[in-house]
Amino acid sequence: AEEAQRLFTEVVVEGSDQTLAAAVAEHSPDWPSAVAATEAAQAKSQALLLEVHLLEVRWLLSQVQLARAVAHATRSGDLARAEQLSQQLCSVGLPEGIIEEQLLERAVARADLAGQALTRDGGGHDEGPQMQLQSSLAELLCDLALACACDSKPIPAAGHMIRSLSVAAGARTQLSTEQFDRLSQTGQAIWEHCTKSIKAAGTAEAEQALRQSTDLGAALVHFNALRV
Repeated sequence: AEEAQRLFTEVVVEGSDQTLAAAVAEHSPDWPSAVAATEAAQAKSQALLLEVHLLEVRWLLSQVQLARAVAHATRSGDLARAEQLSQQLCSVGLPEGIIEEQLLERAVARADLAGQALTRDGGGHDEGPQMQLQSSLAELLCDLALACACDSKPIPAAGHMIRSLSVAAGARTQLSTEQFDRLSQTGQAIWEHCTKSIKAAGTAEAEQALRQSTDLGAALVHFNALRV
């Protein structure tokens, strides 16, 4: 789908060149119609590409649930169950030992690509799909921040949470009260986790944690101020 979109874009750009159109007009009177048909095909290709990205996000989220179950079984000492679930992840082509954080990183990357595809498409005059996608991306980033925090990675956790709050602020009209509360409460918990990590960190890491803690605190204040 990505290669098809790239080729359509190249053809549309070339076909829309006014100098070229003037040169072929007398030899090919159907040229404007051919360009219009190609533009229509490009739009359909763009919509297909967007749907592919969204489908992959949904597929990855189902694998996240499996990865969480693997981690839970491992912590509980049920190694047979953990192995069984791990094999399910491998059976769909995922690498052995992949964890929730890595799957969420992939989902965020695909959601970003979907956002880029929607932006290129223009989305007409309806901002709803873009806002809904941003709302979903904010939740993905929040989940990724939590996964990092649970894995004792406070600095990446804070970074993902800062972006989550920033994205959510832009899509605040699409957020339910429950979503707003979850993002705010998770942000607060990760800010506290990051702040506490400063004391136990080395000098360079402590400085970075302090910057992230300060930035996350500011992001939280801004986000919470949006509540109406």
